[in-house]
Amino acid sequence: MIKAVEERVKLIEARAKVEKAKGVIEAKLKDIKEFRAFEEFKNEVAEGSSVVYEYGFEAYKEGVARLLLGVNLSHL
Repeated sequence: MIKAVEERVKLIEARAKVEKAKGVIEAKLKDIKEFRAFEEFKNEVAEGSSVVYEYGFEAYKEGVARLLLGVNLSHL
């Protein structure tokens, strides 16, 4: 009878360890998903910023070219 109780306690402890490990793994997976989503967001912001910068620069260059007709802006 005591042996059966000891085995039952060991089984319960093993199940508790498994459940704890599952919780840790699920938390890590959630963190990884959130990190990936953040990285995708960062990449989109960076890409959008570079597009806006390029557009702004080209618009500025065209404005300067209109104001200063004789200036060579080809090296920009």
